[in-house]
Amino acid sequence: AKALLGPARRDFQMDTRFHPKDVTTPFGEIICKIKALWKDGYSLYVTGHSLGGATATLFGFLASATVEEFSKTAPVTLYTFASPRVGGQKFRKAFKYLEEQGRLRLARVYCQNDKVPLLPYMFGMYRHTGMEFRLRNAEPILVDYPVYHGWTQGRVNIFQRLRTLPALLTFHSCTEMLDRLRLSRSVLRETTLEEEYAKMWGYA
Repeated sequence: AKALLGPARRDFQMDTRFHPKDVTTPFGEIICKIKALWKDGYSLYVTGHSLGGATATLFGFLASATVEEFSKTAPVTLYTFASPRVGGQKFRKAFKYLEEQGRLRLARVYCQNDKVPLLPYMFGMYRHTGMEFRLRNAEPILVDYPVYHGWTQGRVNIFQRLRTLPALLTFHSCTEMLDRLRLSRSVLRETTLEEEYAKMWGYA
């Protein structure tokens, strides 16, 4: 993976100890099963909710970085829902590099007022990646990229989190998210994830 980044990306490092042939790891086992079924023209999609969304982000990133055939036909595409942050500034730079290469796309969907996507706090050390789709209750869906929106700087202290636990459970639920997605159905039908990337960054 480090070789993939080239000399222009020496401002961050990537862990290159993993190899897809290492079937002793869960990631390796899944990769080997996917490769056994893989055919020309296939595309890889990964999804998950909450902690599953964080896992999907990491899996999709590693799959895109270490297995070139997964992004030959189309980018490895991730759809995560209510995911917490999963990496720091260096991870976000590596993630964006793969986006720039057309190898990775992420639609990060969450409900406004859900506190889980603000986790972990860690004094701002963790950052979000990918294209943000914020589902609002009575307003149009907001599509943005965290580098511009500044949403990654949002902080909620422990006392706020405790006071809003019932609301947390509501805004974090799959039912609430599905209801809000239905409200945005007409807007979402008029675009694609690739089109949103093109609008934001000019990626073709």
